[in-house]
Amino acid sequence: MKIQIHEAVKDYIRGELLITRSLLNICQEEMAHRLLMSTRAYVSLEGLLAIMDSVELNIR
Repeated sequence: MKIQIHEAVKDYIRGELLITRSLLNICQEEMAHRLLMSTRAYVSLEGLLAIMDSVELNIR
């Protein structure tokens, strides 16, 4: 159950980030600026959420 919730939250957050960037027609650098974070951190976040799609996580 926890894994299903984790997957749903992760998919939702990644989807919202991508949809928002697309609707605003902005690059990752601008999105990072608007979120008050470094471009590198934002790119890592977006990438991490994508990578996590293929990794099984053990949540206890």
